Amino acid sequence: MWNLPVVAAPVTPKAPAVKPVVNIKSITATEYTDHMQLSVAQLETVTLMLQVLEQTDGGPVPTE
Repeated sequence: MWNLPVVAAPVTPKAPAVKPVVNIKSITATEYTDHMQLSVAQLETVTLMLQVLEQTDGGPVPTE
């Protein structure tokens, strides 16, 4: 067997490149309010749809 010298190579861990955050968009209070109003309207619509489905399945009429 050959006697070769052992060479220790320095190991440097490679960190993933981090992209700098360039532009963070913030929303205004008006945009937030509009979004919340839309969410509430969607929830009301779903509630009405579920009431109609219950009514067609023999449940109580929503206006009762």
